Amino acid sequence: MSSHMSRALSGIATAALVTPIVVSSAVATTESPTPTAPAVTETQSPAPSQESTLDPGTPESPSSGASDETQTDLEPITDPSDATENSSQTDEPTGTEDPESFQVDRLATPMQSEADSTLTLLNINDFHGRVDHRVGMSLAATVEANRADNPNSIFLSAGDNIGASLFVSSVQQDEPTIDYLNALDLEATALGNYEFDRGADDLTGRVVERANFDHIAANVVDESGDTIVDPYTIVETQDHTVAVIGAVTQETLTLVDPSGVQGLTFTDPVDAVNEHAEALS
Repeated sequence: MSSHMSRALSGIATAALVTPIVVSSAVATTESPTPTAPAVTETQSPAPSQESTLDPGTPESPSSGASDETQTDLEPITDPSDATENSSQTDEPTGTEDPESFQVDRLATPMQSEADSTLTLLNINDFHGRVDHRVGMSLAATVEANRADNPNSIFLSAGDNIGASLFVSSVQQDEPTIDYLNALDLEATALGNYEFDRGADDLTGRVVERANFDHIAANVVDESGDTIVDPYTIVETQDHTVAVIGAVTQETLTLVDPSGVQGLTFTDPVDAVNEHAEALS
């Protein structure tokens, strides 16, 4: 495994979370949607100028002993704080300006590496079957635009993709939503509490089988002690190998029909994610 591994767990936003871990790559910058991470603006101090200028008014040094030598003055090095000041004025796009449109959050987090490469994590949550033209088309355009901008992009979801959906999706048991996310090449999704609305058997059977993307949750185990879906998945990009760990809120038992989650245990998500993060290191 690479020494350039980022292991961190953010707080749970809404119902679920996805925790990406870079397991091998050359990474200079990771753009991540983690809402609790501090935003960091990249800065670069300009290199000193190699150009020298002749000062005709400077006399020869008496001790030099060479009549053809001249004294030169180097241009002053620009204050590095100027670069910081200028770079901080560059805003990262967070989506369209239309409040009705869907937004994909992006947050830059620099990582030390041997080479220059940027990993972009595009994350959604609580999609709830919004496959209408206003949200669905806006999301698709945003994802594809970011992919075109950086081939090292990963599209992820923190769960609640289905359930509480628009009629056009819910009347067909959210199959249109699953097909829509398939078409957008969603890489992986954590389980949200709404994924259990029709019961765990429907989730691990019909929903998972129809999806081309991985459903992941490290903290949902059955009576045998096994997770009901994979705890994490490995995603390959052009330059990176990334492990993505999923988890869901322990309150799921109180948010859905108890008969649909009978026999399941929702363990502490922080402990579960950290356990797998440690194993991946």
